[in-house]
Amino acid sequence: MSCSLVPSAHQVVPILAPRNCMCFTQKARTACNPQIRAILISLKDFLNLLNVGPLPELYPHLIPPKNKTLKKEAVNKRLKKPPLIHCGYVADKEFLFEYARNHGLLQECPGECEGEMVLLKLVTMTATVEAIFTELGLSSIPVRLPQVVTNDDVTLIIALYNNYSMKKRPTDEDVRKLAGFLGKEGEQPKWYFDVTRWKWN
Repeated sequence: MSCSLVPSAHQVVPILAPRNCMCFTQKARTACNPQIRAILISLKDFLNLLNVGPLPELYPHLIPPKNKTLKKEAVNKRLKKPPLIHCGYVADKEFLFEYARNHGLLQECPGECEGEMVLLKLVTMTATVEAIFTELGLSSIPVRLPQVVTNDDVTLIIALYNNYSMKKRPTDEDVRKLAGFLGKEGEQPKWYFDVTRWKWN
């Protein structure tokens, strides 16, 4: 049975391939290499996921059960873990790089040509977010920039927490401070599927 990302009130994307997948006839399923078939189905699901975009809220069936339950159910292999979903704000690269330039945080390394310097974007963005957190005095949010799936794209977000770290949810005050600094005052953070752990497994 197929597991869906979101309830029927929203666009549904199958994370596990349905047994009666219409893109394969019975003959084709029998003849097709299982590994190739799995790759094709996985690609189809990922392309569908791009159309979903971030979720406005985390639905209950996407919150993993307690570890004890997982261990117990894993014995009979009936329970699958939900995808990894991060809550946060999209990292505005222009905003972060401008902050980095103004605060001497640009991280570079020598390029292939003599005198050429190459900007280490991810390292710079991470150092910048860390500096912003220090400036704002944010103590309840770890510095993390996971790569996630959004509308027709893959991007980085400033993550607050995820569906596997619900007990480590940051304080409302810290979230408000960060949102205001990023120019997103009053905007609720959204839930984004991790680019590598977007499947039920």
